[in-house]
Amino acid sequence: MPTTDTSEKGLESLIVDSLIHKAGYVAGSPTDYDRDSAVDFVKLTEFLRTTQPEVAERLDLENDGPTRAKFLARLQGEITKQGVIGVLRNGIK
Repeated sequence: MPTTDTSEKGLESLIVDSLIHKAGYVAGSPTDYDRDSAVDFVKLTEFLRTTQPEVAERLDLENDGPTRAKFLARLQGEITKQGVIGVLRNGIK
């Protein structure tokens, strides 16, 4: 009889597997996570390019410059104020 992994890592594996295979989520890579802005920058960029290509272009996400830094700071501030769900529902003005 196989044993069940009751560790925190085992629970995490079950949750990730369920999200990916049953709910359609896409797994990210830990190397894509930007600790300074607290976002998966690759997934954020893909999302913006897909849903709002004009905005993504204006934000100059390709270049690590002042426009991108200002956007990431604003995003972080709005997430702090509204929470992630609030930003997803209401956007950023």
